Amino acid sequence: MNKIIKGDFLELIKRYKRAKTDKEKILCASDFYNIVDAANILNCNIEAEFPGEIEIISQLEKSINEERDNVTKQIYDHLDELEELYLTFIREIRKYGFKYNDTNHNKGIVLDNYYEFFKQFGNMDEEFKKTVNNNRLFFTHGENAGSTINYKVLNKQYVFISLNDFAYAARGLAHEMGHVHAFNITFDDKIDDYNFMTEFMSFLIELSYVNYENSELTNQDNINVIYILGLLVYQSLGQVRLMKKHKDAFQSFVLNPKYKEELDTLCRVNYDCCRNELYSQLYTIDYLLAISYYYQLKYGVDFNEIEKFYIENNCKNDLSTILKYIDMGAVKQYLNELHFNRETKKKIIK
Repeated sequence: MNKIIKGDFLELIKRYKRAKTDKEKILCASDFYNIVDAANILNCNIEAEFPGEIEIISQLEKSINEERDNVTKQIYDHLDELEELYLTFIREIRKYGFKYNDTNHNKGIVLDNYYEFFKQFGNMDEEFKKTVNNNRLFFTHGENAGSTINYKVLNKQYVFISLNDFAYAARGLAHEMGHVHAFNITFDDKIDDYNFMTEFMSFLIELSYVNYENSELTNQDNINVIYILGLLVYQSLGQVRLMKKHKDAFQSFVLNPKYKEELDTLCRVNYDCCRNELYSQLYTIDYLLAISYYYQLKYGVDFNEIEKFYIENNCKNDLSTILKYIDMGAVKQYLNELHFNRETKKKIIK
């Protein structure tokens, strides 16, 4: 077993044995399963079992289902608004004919490039140093996507970055550190990290890095990101239209298997990222929200104000409120700027 994971596991067992309430024990159980996930990514085995009673594991599952039921219900309550939001984006992106082109960067990740970038965002540069210096940043070469595993009882995060593709890894490091920062400023006792703000901070930091003047990423890398967002919007639109037809299409965040073929038909794109989970909705909503707040940062809003916005709305977890903050004018501006930069580059090449 990886020494870091083993040390965290032993510490978690101590915390569990000292826990005085069921809620504390449930959080310990949740952290244990996070450790198992981390071990699987690193291809090392957890050779001991969590000593939790069956009752605690049952309560953990119940708490997670309750939180996911809440997200599912809220999406069902806003299907018309979500459908119109996604259609507005699709109508706009169709104007530009963006295509995905592999940029084939033959580069490696240089960690020193990120310290100056993170100084723009509160104490993220210190969080990055802590993550690196405490050996909580792991680079992988398998098919695992980038991810951040959050330990609530242990109060730390592991960051995993896949090095299979430079552009993905470069923006992925910024994205995952956005998660780290969000977890560090979030003060709630939710068991599940899935809520309507769960990807907002990470997408905002990623978006800022893609457009950072000292970033090694190109405008085509930026277009590739938006192209993928477009596919995600089509997929999320398909989910919404399925939910409008069937009240049981998604249950506790997950697709009802009997509607899988119908959903595949409605999605209309050869793209499958969390298609069978409502995480597709969270990705889509938070990316559109992040574009709106990207411009606020660009035009001088202090990052502290955005942190306050995140904390307040993360605690509320209210979809109706969050949708009011998505500025489609900002989204249209972003798409237009991508198009302008692409056309300017073409003229320079000619």
